[in-house]
Amino acid sequence: MPTGESGRSAPSRGRRPERHRSTQPVRSRAQQERLRLVRRRRAIFALGVVVVVSVIAAGLLWLAPWFRVARIEVTGGSEADQREVHRLTDDVVGSALVGIDRDELKRRLSQVPSFSQVEVQRQWPDQVSVKVTLRVPVVSFTSAQGERRYADAAGVVFPAAGGESAGVPTAEVSHPDHAAEVTAVAAAMGVLDAQQRAKVGSLKVVSPDGVSFTVGRVKVIWGGAAQGAEKSLVLAALLQQKDVTTINVSAPDSPVTS
Repeated sequence: MPTGESGRSAPSRGRRPERHRSTQPVRSRAQQERLRLVRRRRAIFALGVVVVVSVIAAGLLWLAPWFRVARIEVTGGSEADQREVHRLTDDVVGSALVGIDRDELKRRLSQVPSFSQVEVQRQWPDQVSVKVTLRVPVVSFTSAQGERRYADAAGVVFPAAGGESAGVPTAEVSHPDHAAEVTAVAAAMGVLDAQQRAKVGSLKVVSPDGVSFTVGRVKVIWGGAAQGAEKSLVLAALLQQKDVTTINVSAPDSPVTS
């Protein structure tokens, strides 16, 4: 057998490697275009169905009588507070529940001085739920107009609509129309716990830095609103001492007793 210089047999000529031929039919350009058109029509049809269903659902929510507000459900507060809520919100009864402006209702109700927090929710299919949280009074006083008022720990003043609150001390405020004096006494009472406040007597405010009161037989010179937490801790400790008649915590870092 003839061999080349290398001793290897010469490769056979005339044969070409077989190529893999796909058995899948090749789509013509017209077929591909028809397929894209069918897919596009299906997508448009599906979108149209979604739009029609959405319009029908929206129409039901706005127009169907069973989705209109039938009543306002109120939780929190006294009966007088709940009547006030109804007075401010009853105009939405009969309106479409989906169209209720909760922010507007919340804004209205937040104008009530005794409400510290208001939550408004839709309750399907036909109710609006209102939850109110009342301010916690820490002191009462007589306003410049001679009316009883409460203040919470932040110094927010509101009317004593529900009568006297148990355990809330009454302050004699020299200038009740001066917010700084009311804020000072409210801050002082706000850092005391309910048990401590219940023991407070002879509560007086002569200036924003001139709050004083008694705890039992002990006179307490509190001072102003600053460092309230520190004053409360120092006062609680000094009240444990015997034979103390006066405690001055206006400077809590250097209290004075006698």
